[in-house]
Amino acid sequence: MIAVLMLGAAACSSSSADERGFPPGLPDRIFPFTQYGRSLSLTVEDVRIKDQAYYRDLNGTTYVVKPSAPGGKIVTVLMHVRNASAGKTLIDINEEAFSLRDLTDKEYKPINPFANPVLAPNVPKNDPPLDVMWGPNEFPQGFGIIAWAMFDLPKDTVPMEIRWGAVDIIFARFQNKPAA
Repeated sequence: MIAVLMLGAAACSSSSADERGFPPGLPDRIFPFTQYGRSLSLTVEDVRIKDQAYYRDLNGTTYVVKPSAPGGKIVTVLMHVRNASAGKTLIDINEEAFSLRDLTDKEYKPINPFANPVLAPNVPKNDPPLDVMWGPNEFPQGFGIIAWAMFDLPKDTVPMEIRWGAVDIIFARFQNKPAA
């Protein structure tokens, strides 16, 4: 059984950041890109840095996720995890399944949307809901999941890599466009 929630990412308030919320002066990232393990493939489709994020459970109740520290950000990463070669793969997508690393190689675990849900009093109408990956999954060969993960990062932290560790080991460093 797969646990899928709905997430809407709030707009970033910084006018100096790029359209994804990354600070100025960094090379542009190229999305999507795919990395392969022995049996899984991991495609990072998009990364967004936001002030807060909204998600809706399967019953339609809407919740908000905010940074734990003042000035912090919620980073949302759209990933496609696929069973590329095994007959059947069982994956429990949880805090231990993958992490996000920053420029200094500091690790950030994904936010568990079920741990401390906070009801959202007002949801911006211009934020479309996005699926969030969480929970146990079973994928036959050739199948997988495309969904978002959420991370709570301190102020001025730049996300640089997803490290997948469930079933397979995959390092997906965000790609930069070559210098012109």
